[in-house]
Amino acid sequence: MDSPFSPAVVSIFIPATTILAVLFATVLWYRVSLVKVRDDEEGTSESLLEAGVGADATVAAKVADIQDAITDGATGFLATEYKYIFFFMTIFSAVIFVLLGSQDGFKTKYTTDVDGRPQAPGLFIAIFSTLSFILGATTSSISGYLGMMIATYANGRTALEARKGVAPAFMTAFRSGAVMGFLLSGLGLLILFVAIVGFKLLYFKDDWAGLYECITGYGLGGSTIALFGRVGGGIYTKAADVGADLVGKVEKDIPEDDPRNPAVIADNVGDNVGDIAGMGADLFGSFAEATCAALVVSSLSSLGAGRCIDGNCLAGSHNWAAMNYPLMLTGCGIIV
Repeated sequence: MDSPFSPAVVSIFIPATTILAVLFATVLWYRVSLVKVRDDEEGTSESLLEAGVGADATVAAKVADIQDAITDGATGFLATEYKYIFFFMTIFSAVIFVLLGSQDGFKTKYTTDVDGRPQAPGLFIAIFSTLSFILGATTSSISGYLGMMIATYANGRTALEARKGVAPAFMTAFRSGAVMGFLLSGLGLLILFVAIVGFKLLYFKDDWAGLYECITGYGLGGSTIALFGRVGGGIYTKAADVGADLVGKVEKDIPEDDPRNPAVIADNVGDNVGDIAGMGADLFGSFAEATCAALVVSSLSSLGAGRCIDGNCLAGSHNWAAMNYPLMLTGCGIIV
């Protein structure tokens, strides 16, 4: 029977926890969807508080109108932002490829360093690092988009549940937040593990140092998207907030956060794309960077590439279970 830390158990445990995270997030999304907001009746101009507890159909219709406006705005903003990010990522990927590949003149064969360790050729380091960068950026974008979608999906439902009391509103908001958390950690861990296994099988074999040097691009890609999400969304929401206050309250005497003011809708759009989509990408970037850093350190230890003392090099133990310890920690965190 395999030990708890055998390579087979580790290779099964890590993807199993990611699947568990995605399934649990799906269940939470379903629980949030049980709160209905859509109704055939058209919305009115009265506020949710003025409508009274008995006017459930009217309130639901108004919440649906506001939620649809915020969702459309947030989706449109992200689509435009990701379009410009795509052009930036294309250029930056080319820069990474050229800089890494030109270190040794785009060599295609393994060499040895001063300590006698095998050193991967620059061309393949450039290829796999660029691919890791693209994977990290794509995963970060997906994490931010999914977080924004569940947020806009749950905003109106939380408002309706708040009319029943604090507890129902808190549970709706908590479940929607947990959806993003579990999807982010599950997808991030799964794609990182698949990338490691895929790169190892395709080219690197037992070259742990070269493998994890390329994997660091995963964290860089996630952080790059987080920069755009946090800064772009933050500037957007602050501009909309100031505009709502200046035009709505000062010039038109409209109460603060009144949905009749278009700038208020834009402010809520900014909150979703900046504080939620941007935060989702930021959290993913932090997770990817910390995990990749731990993997790089371990790859240069006696567990991976081995060690050299005074020119005497000892081969690494190539302990697959120990090398994946950072990923095991994340998997255990998902379960806990």
